[in-house]
Amino acid sequence: MTKKNGDELKKIIQKELIATDVSRGHDRLSMPCRNIIDLEFLSPTEQRIIEEDKGKKHMTGVDAKLVKFDVNLGRWKMMKKKKRGNHTFVYNLIRWKQVVKCEVIGLKKSDKICLCSFYSDGKFYFALTTLPPPPHSRSSDSRNDIPEEIGYASVIIDKDNDDLPPK
Repeated sequence: MTKKNGDELKKIIQKELIATDVSRGHDRLSMPCRNIIDLEFLSPTEQRIIEEDKGKKHMTGVDAKLVKFDVNLGRWKMMKKKKRGNHTFVYNLIRWKQVVKCEVIGLKKSDKICLCSFYSDGKFYFALTTLPPPPHSRSSDSRNDIPEEIGYASVIIDKDNDDLPPK
């Protein structure tokens, strides 16, 4: 984030990855609304785009960057299994399997992650950190603290300005 001169850092979710989060067939990171820490991470314009997607077969979503990957954020209506007629909403990061497949990041089931959002030059970005396993004894609840590592653990690269030679 510091490399992109980002601002408006918001912690979205801290979670343990489940099987569908790392499944190549699902290609999404699920973020149930009830687990979102700051539901106001989207601008009013982005919220409108998400709202206008309701009921569409082909959703537009909100484009963003995560590390060096182009991802898309959408919100899906999910029916609750136990109660008929009731539903909940889940935010999903689409085109996620490219992040999971990246050997440098190395995500796998049960990894704990923290996902934050920020803006740089008017563009929407995500910053991802993997969290170390908790120590055996916890002296305080740090659930809502943004990890100090976020400044350097999240390598944010704009593809247009990538100075690395092509593979």
